[in-house]
Amino acid sequence: DRLFAQAIEVLRQLGAVIIDPTDLPHAGEYDAAENEYVLDVSKDRLEAAPGFDSDNWPSMADEKWNRDVYKYYDRSPYWEE
Repeated sequence: DRLFAQAIEVLRQLGAVIIDPTDLPHAGEYDAAENEYVLDVSKDRLEAAPGFDSDNWPSMADEKWNRDVYKYYDRSPYWEE
C-alpha cells in the first residue's frame, strides 16, 4: 500500500489527475485487452491541457495550480472529496 501511495504521489507531481475509475461517467469504455480506459476527450483538448516544462516544475503545494488542473478536467480536487 505504501509503494502504491508513493507511485500515486509521483504521478500527481508530474501533473497527472488521478481519477477513480468508478467516477468516470463519461469515460467511454474500458479496454481490457489494452488495460486502459478510453476517455471521451478530444485530441485538441488534451493538447491544450495544463502542463509544464520538465525543467521548470510548478510547486505542487500551489493550490491555484492544482485547482486549475482539476477545473480544466471538470473534476473536484481529491482533497475536497
